Amino acid sequence: MKTEPQNQPLQLEWLALHRDNEKYEHYSLLIKLTTITLTFIGIIMQQPALLIINFIFILWLQDSIWKTYQGRTSERILLLEQAIIDDKQSTTAFSFYRQWQEKRPNIFNLVLEYIKSSMRPTVAYPYVALIILTLITP
Repeated sequence: MKTEPQNQPLQLEWLALHRDNEKYEHYSLLIKLTTITLTFIGIIMQQPALLIINFIFILWLQDSIWKTYQGRTSERILLLEQAIIDDKQSTTAFSFYRQWQEKRPNIFNLVLEYIKSSMRPTVAYPYVALIILTLITP
């Protein structure tokens, strides 16, 4: 990365967003581990499968919301990296939320974005397995 003074605000934003991006990954893992734990507790306590599956879906959606937000952050990080490499002064530092607000989708497209995120293999894998496990457990 270049260290010209005009790039310093972009670099500071990159550092902050990168740190947060890594935290989102940890929170996603925590949601997955919580889901696994609650599913096994539900199965051991012989709770109705429908109840367990509803909790799995709720936590799956929460995970997909985190991963969607992480994806938005990643997009901004990539934009900042390109601006720093190209030494672009047209990219305004610390405008992540304003830029997202300007292109914010309507509620239907926002929910669709979360659903698409939930179908990514890295998001879906434990939840699908837990639903199948819940359904086949007597």
